[in-house]
Amino acid sequence: MSNVALIAALSLLGVASAVGCGGGSSFSGAASGGGSAGGAGPTLAQVPQLYAEGVCGALANCNPIAGTLLMGANDCTTLVAAEIANASLPAFQAAAAAGTLTYDPTAAAGCQGAVTASGCSFANNPYFTACEAALSGKVAEGSACAVDEECQGNLYCKYNGTCPGTCTQLEAEGGLCRSAKDCQSGLACLVTTGTTGKCTVKPTLGQGCGFDVPSDCAPQANDAVICWGASSTKEGKCMAVNAIASQAVNSTCSILAGSLCVSGASCHVTSILLTGTCVAAVASANNCTFAFPDPCPRDQYCTATGPDAAGSCSLLPTAGQACLTGTIQAFSNKVCAADHVCVSGTCIKYRANGTACTSNAVCYSGRCDSQSQLCVPNQNCDVVPATH
Repeated sequence: MSNVALIAALSLLGVASAVGCGGGSSFSGAASGGGSAGGAGPTLAQVPQLYAEGVCGALANCNPIAGTLLMGANDCTTLVAAEIANASLPAFQAAAAAGTLTYDPTAAAGCQGAVTASGCSFANNPYFTACEAALSGKVAEGSACAVDEECQGNLYCKYNGTCPGTCTQLEAEGGLCRSAKDCQSGLACLVTTGTTGKCTVKPTLGQGCGFDVPSDCAPQANDAVICWGASSTKEGKCMAVNAIASQAVNSTCSILAGSLCVSGASCHVTSILLTGTCVAAVASANNCTFAFPDPCPRDQYCTATGPDAAGSCSLLPTAGQACLTGTIQAFSNKVCAADHVCVSGTCIKYRANGTACTSNAVCYSGRCDSQSQLCVPNQNCDVVPATH
């Protein structure tokens, strides 16, 4: 994933291949299969779709342009639902059977609505009371667990390399973490060694970000804030998306300066300094120019290779075809068709649990078992406590 798309992913959702809201407060990993606790409402099998709609609704409510940068060719709801369903299904089935969590279908719609309404604040790992009511953890603080959602209230399942984990209070600033969902609201997990990091205050609007400080910026009340211009050698700056994407069609734009075009327009690059003029997006199969974000429909890309080149909208590559290598496509997160990922220069279709894999990247769950070489659920512990 490109630097721009990666920063957007971290800043806006705190997730890419694993969606979560922290502790037992969400049904972020709830997956297909299993029943419900009774009553009207969606079954547990429908929860991944519902939660994905909530997450993607929050992203759209925060800033639709940010969604374009993050998702590229992919449909947000389709991809997120598949990731949730594959990442945690066996653990949730086992936990429900063991009585370490319960599902209330009548509360599920309230959870979806709460997540959607959270908008930009979703990036701050909030605690959703409505989601806790829908998927309620029963494991008390200090007791054994396998997944966060088994834990009561705003606890998370702390994993120290051996199973099972322990239900623990969310980490305060300076606490050790493996991801942002281990930390209290408003904190990021700045990884310092291997997969271990420290919960760190997110930088705010105008502050430095990336490199040796968190790259996920604290959102504003009504806008996403992304880390613009960071690289492996230097910090970027936290900038509001509305401020970045503010230039109208026919206005000047600059990618490096973070002066982009409004939704529905792209910056037609006319200089090696990545400056140019905002142009309207183009329709399927039409002629196009070298512009960011890619100006073609979601399932297509512009074949223009440089500022002075003309191009046309062409279908994105699918399984077995070479990934696109152009700068615009990389920054627009459009190197392969929807539901595909680029691995070693070749587009590969994402794979569900139980299918053959050679790397974590090809699995919806984000985990390819090294022994069986099959996609498996992405969880620290494979065994849920048998009793409650």
